[in-house]
Amino acid sequence: MATLPVIGDEAYYFYWAMHPAGGYYDLPPMVGWWLIPFVKVSLSPLWLRLPNLLVMSLISFGIYECLTPVMEKKRAGKIACLFLFLPFPFLSIFMFPDVPLLFFSFFSSLLFFLALQQKEKASWVTFLFSGSLWGAAFLSKYFAVLLIPVFGIFLLWKHRRAWPGLILFGLGALPFIFQHLHWNARHCWANFVFNLITRQKSQDGSVFQTTGYYLLYLVILSSPFLWGAFDSRLRINLKQEWKRLDGFRDFQDYALLLWLIPVLSFGSSALMGKGQGLHWLLFVLPFFTIWAGCRLGDSELRRALRDLMAFTGGLTLFAVLTLAFPGKILAPFFEHRFHFEYSLATHPEEFVETVLKDVKSTPLAFTEGYTFSSILNYEMQKYAKAHHITLPEVSVWGSGSRFGRVFDWSTDFKVLDGKKLIIITPGFLIKEKWTAYFNTIVVETRTFEGQNFYVTTGEGFKASEYLHSEFRKPVEGYYPKFLPAICSLRDITGLGAYGN
Repeated sequence: MATLPVIGDEAYYFYWAMHPAGGYYDLPPMVGWWLIPFVKVSLSPLWLRLPNLLVMSLISFGIYECLTPVMEKKRAGKIACLFLFLPFPFLSIFMFPDVPLLFFSFFSSLLFFLALQQKEKASWVTFLFSGSLWGAAFLSKYFAVLLIPVFGIFLLWKHRRAWPGLILFGLGALPFIFQHLHWNARHCWANFVFNLITRQKSQDGSVFQTTGYYLLYLVILSSPFLWGAFDSRLRINLKQEWKRLDGFRDFQDYALLLWLIPVLSFGSSALMGKGQGLHWLLFVLPFFTIWAGCRLGDSELRRALRDLMAFTGGLTLFAVLTLAFPGKILAPFFEHRFHFEYSLATHPEEFVETVLKDVKSTPLAFTEGYTFSSILNYEMQKYAKAHHITLPEVSVWGSGSRFGRVFDWSTDFKVLDGKKLIIITPGFLIKEKWTAYFNTIVVETRTFEGQNFYVTTGEGFKASEYLHSEFRKPVEGYYPKFLPAICSLRDITGLGAYGN
């Protein structure tokens, strides 16, 4: 984990944590809040990825605790270990919003089920806590909304008399929802526009492509080691084996619903040509593990766990060898796929001394993409912290993304008017397109690890021309005017400062 270079999305969320705020441009803020105490201590990749390992262990422990009342501890422990040794959670070492989503949604769902089993007054506090944890899951990723139909269906199906619990659940979630709505109202509904409008306008491929990839993802996530759970003959065996345990069938049905409804929801999206992420279903994977583990007989469960441990043991051995000999094992792969990230992570001093040798003379450095800016900003700040020096942060020049990113807001271009700015560009550069934004520009070519970088130094930055050219299109094109807002996006981006 320490030798794997930080990838673009990770570095982007680390940037969030370095700039605490009530919300961020494209996604709910929890992953940034989650990382704030960690970035205060260290920017080491191993340290910042530590929450991932802790979450997976806590989920496994939670599975064990919720199963011990209805089965032998030994069997509950085996099912808990199934999740811990599944390949995908094991490989999920990169920091994504799915990690806090997994944590909060899992424990919210467990508390909701527990509240349904308790007596009326005792369940009130449990419903409130379940709602609060769901609210935190909602602030991690909007996928948490997919849990609400499960809660409603299961309550009406099995526990109709407990319907007031939904009100208490809602009261627990209300502060989180209100905070998010209030922040969005003051920031032109950026999260909702980004996720529900702007990103939905594009087609990610043909229906056959998106559906095919989604089915492949399901195969990977469910793990062939657990496919024996789909054998219909097991249902009869389980009824005979566990019929004496009250509530066991309820919990098994509950776990199945928590897995099935999100699977069907994402599947319907894939059928409409929308691409899905492999990590999107991570937040309900514990419930599939519970359902599958409960269906497997003792011998099948023992064999599945043995095979998973052997497979994951091989991955662990590979990880140990990687940590011991990173140059020989990682280099061939990263040279092809993550050449720049790997080189920058292993030789930050060389990059700072060659490509960025004059960067200290500018208040802010820029690149043309949010991924490049995120990685460069993270590595530069980590280097500066380790050497007790100060380096400017890296932001995004131009649109950077067809959807826009948080850099568009965090950079106040008005205060940079008349200043000297530096723009780092890998690969090809069209010098003429920037001449209108500066009084003079000078372009130098510098080489790092065999790759050319163009360093453009612009004197006398013209903020008015830049904002009108680069920000007018996203401001006027991406934000529906029908949304009520206590703000002006033109003012947030700085465009309004220079009139129409």
